[in-house]
Amino acid sequence: MTTFRSKCLVCAGNNSCQTVYSTTKLMDVLVRRGKPHEAQTMFNRLTQEGHRPTLVTYKVLVAALSCQKQFSSIPLLLSKVLEGGMKPDLQLFNAIIRAFSDSGKVDKAMKIFQKMKEFGCKPTTHTFNTLIRGFGIAGRPNESMRLLEIMARDESLKPNDRTYNNLIQAWCMKNRLEEAWNVVRKMEASGLQPDVFTYNMLARAYSQNGETERAERLILNMQDNKVWPNEQTCGIIVSGYCKEGNMTDALRFLYRMKELGVHPNLVIFNSLIKGYLDVTDKDGVFKTLTSMEEFGIKPDVVTYNTLARAYSQNGETERAEKFILDMQKNKVWPNEQTCGIIVSGYCKEGNMTDALRFLYRMKELRVHPNLVIFNSLIKGYLDTTDMNGAAEVLTLMKEFEIKPDVITFSTIMNTWSSVGFMDNCEEIFNDMVKAGIEPDIHAYSILAKGYVCAGQPGKAEALLTSMCKYGVQPNVVIFNAIISGWCAAGKIKRAVKLYEKMHETGTPSDLKTYETLISGYGEAKQPWKAEELLITMEERGVAPEMTTIQLVADAWRAIGSLKDANRILKSSEEESRQDQNFESNKAPVHKFCALHSSLLPKPGVEVAYTERYANGNKRSQTIVKASDRYSH
Repeated sequence: MTTFRSKCLVCAGNNSCQTVYSTTKLMDVLVRRGKPHEAQTMFNRLTQEGHRPTLVTYKVLVAALSCQKQFSSIPLLLSKVLEGGMKPDLQLFNAIIRAFSDSGKVDKAMKIFQKMKEFGCKPTTHTFNTLIRGFGIAGRPNESMRLLEIMARDESLKPNDRTYNNLIQAWCMKNRLEEAWNVVRKMEASGLQPDVFTYNMLARAYSQNGETERAERLILNMQDNKVWPNEQTCGIIVSGYCKEGNMTDALRFLYRMKELGVHPNLVIFNSLIKGYLDVTDKDGVFKTLTSMEEFGIKPDVVTYNTLARAYSQNGETERAEKFILDMQKNKVWPNEQTCGIIVSGYCKEGNMTDALRFLYRMKELRVHPNLVIFNSLIKGYLDTTDMNGAAEVLTLMKEFEIKPDVITFSTIMNTWSSVGFMDNCEEIFNDMVKAGIEPDIHAYSILAKGYVCAGQPGKAEALLTSMCKYGVQPNVVIFNAIISGWCAAGKIKRAVKLYEKMHETGTPSDLKTYETLISGYGEAKQPWKAEELLITMEERGVAPEMTTIQLVADAWRAIGSLKDANRILKSSEEESRQDQNFESNKAPVHKFCALHSSLLPKPGVEVAYTERYANGNKRSQTIVKASDRYSH
């Protein structure tokens, strides 16, 4: 960030500077047009010329930095504002909180939220709504609910329909429909009524869960509450049936829309076309195109892109390119996505000659190639092991004034990593950081897996510190990769230590974690330790599979104890039978209780659970005895 130097006499006198005003306005236009880098350049030029940016200017800069994923630069703006003799206001704080929340970096958003109090800025309902949405994007709906509780303790903060809709969305994104409906009930209890957006979110959640029929039934609920379905509601239902491959109901609902007073739009017809293409029903596609004419709807660029993508995915990119002539006849102009589909298609076919040819054809189509297209070309050349071709594309990017992003660098890193050239991989990673591009979880995952494959688990584990620097939370995949590396190196203690660290950071382990550790204990000739993990898995809610049991049995076999190996397998078979009995006893009780919740469950269910618990204790005692035999 450029250091502020005051030279403008108008700005120095705290007067309204026309240059600052016009620059801020132009910066806003550039951000809206998808040119945040140019907006940032204008800001730097403004300060270099000695002008003092206003709070509105800084607000626009936040949006520009957010678009470029330069999140580490955003908190520094507060100190810049203070250096300029200004005090951050509510609008600036809200803009920063929104930037972090919308990108899923909600913990950083909460730090800014705390700073608001230090500057005497009282958060509003809008501030809370932004944070609630942020926690929803981050997949943490429970914390969204806690924010609602905080709002309830402050009389000046009144949750509105957007507050509740954000909460409903948060639960729907996690496919927790019961909790979403609980929020709907809270909404109604507060005196607010669910609107069409509320029902659309619920319908989308049902549809995405493969329950489009239930989504359609919501229409009756809407009508009872005098909420009328709109084009989006109908689009969700048609699209849902199409994704399920249920084209009969998709077409039936299209004609039902007439009784609902909703005219089918282009989005709905495009969903139908994609649905028919997915089930390879070309007749259905042509019938839909005919229906579009009947309804007076003309195909648009999305329609043609859908058709082009289908041909491209089928290895017929040349036919996809021919659609451009049809588009031009119908006065529909290809866009970046059209061209991206064609370039990507040729790349996947390994036809880099036509991919590059089409890149230059884009000029006559008046479409400027974007980053996605260049990334496809780089991947295409790398997939054909043509490093010179990839380097040529990087040069072309400079000519077209396209800056590489984290995907560009990760694609190149992945190629070097997969062939074991970790020095080259590191070099690309460092180039990315020098270019001001923050590495993401995928970039770190490539490095971690590469180091592990190269037999360098220590380097892989060192990445965890680097990740903290950039605010990247390690996930279970990265932890599993490093644990696997330590096990492969015969250092089970280091693997276990990292496993413990994993839980300290709040990253839940999965089946892969435990099976990796069990294999590690097997290699280390410590089968009793491997067996102990079966109990840990139960305690932490991770169900072992037959492969897990087999790994423990193999660990016992490795030290020559066939008796213990058979005991493990036999014990597993007995538990499997008990589970089946438990489920058969539980099933009718569950259904019965669903209808009559006031009645107690049958005693048989409790007995089944007690037997399983007792077996768990037996297993613990058996492990202790076994470990005593072999550890001395």
